[in-house]
Amino acid sequence: MKRFIVVVLLALLLVSGLSVLNRHAVNAASLAASGTSSLSWGGTVHGGRSTFTISNPSIGSGEYYEREISSNNDVSGWTGYAGIENSKLSCSGSPGLFYFFYAYLDASHHTLKCYAVAGGDVNGQATFQVSYFTSNGGGMLFNLTGTPTGDNHSWFDSGASQTFSSITMLETITSSGTGHVVWGSAWDDNQYQSNATGAWVYQPQPSSGQCPGHSGCPTAQNPPQMYWQVYPGNSGTGGELWSCVYSSGTTCQFGMSPTGKRIGK
Repeated sequence: MKRFIVVVLLALLLVSGLSVLNRHAVNAASLAASGTSSLSWGGTVHGGRSTFTISNPSIGSGEYYEREISSNNDVSGWTGYAGIENSKLSCSGSPGLFYFFYAYLDASHHTLKCYAVAGGDVNGQATFQVSYFTSNGGGMLFNLTGTPTGDNHSWFDSGASQTFSSITMLETITSSGTGHVVWGSAWDDNQYQSNATGAWVYQPQPSSGQCPGHSGCPTAQNPPQMYWQVYPGNSGTGGELWSCVYSSGTTCQFGMSPTGKRIGK
């Protein structure tokens, strides 16, 4: 599974237009806050979704940041991604913070959709979904809902995979920043779509005491820091994953708004 994820991510960087030039110019090992952390659940499903923080870290020249959920078909090679991305050469070839949907099969079959993030959405949460549809031959369904400003988006990729063998949640960054580059952020309401019924089901695992070495356990490079603050098996509502990017340490802190609401940077 790890090898598959790495191959797909490399292919995304090479062909999608997501900060391609800048990423190849960066020596990530020399930067203070750089790495990739992720977790995966296995099993045949129709898709996955998560409600996570829309962070907007300061990004220097040649640096980038992504937070995403993906639904992966390890047999056909189809993968669908939904998330946020920030770099100096971003989705549209311009700098900034973007929502993105990306359907990928190979170098000849891939489509990227980007939407600039409204300022009022930053530090809020939204639900990112990669699943399926069946009409007119079917394919992948991408949804972005629940944004603070109501700037929601949907997209259909006809002919793409309708079933998936794993769901991955991932955060990656190359940054010269130190200290709190990305404040603590939450991933809530983590769900999969049943292959049998099409119903959405809260992720039931892992439970406290099962990590590492169990489905759904994070592999954290610290940074990014990533861990279950509330385990899915102990919550009944898909758990609460915390992630952040600090140049050192293994845990996260949340920033606070003037109203006392916790926010990610």
